[in-house]
Amino acid sequence: MDIVSKSKELEEETTELVKRFDIEDSPFIVIETRGQFFGAMGNYRLTEMFDDLEMCKRDVQSMTWNRVVQVMMLLNEKLNSNNILKED
Repeated sequence: MDIVSKSKELEEETTELVKRFDIEDSPFIVIETRGQFFGAMGNYRLTEMFDDLEMCKRDVQSMTWNRVVQVMMLLNEKLNSNNILKED
């Protein structure tokens, strides 16, 4: 294999390390990295890793009590960090 083709192969592999998929009508997104997916809200990861985008989307959109508590804790943390910044 020559240097040019090896360089093009590496470039294709490293062009996009992370992809983001919006979930319509929700504050959630799905992140793809290294061929696996996880659900997130802002900077916070909500789910384990999935091998399939659609399975990950379904998991993120399922409103279980666990998901409700996760979102409440994230919002509480965000509000507390904003209050700390205002006090300084």
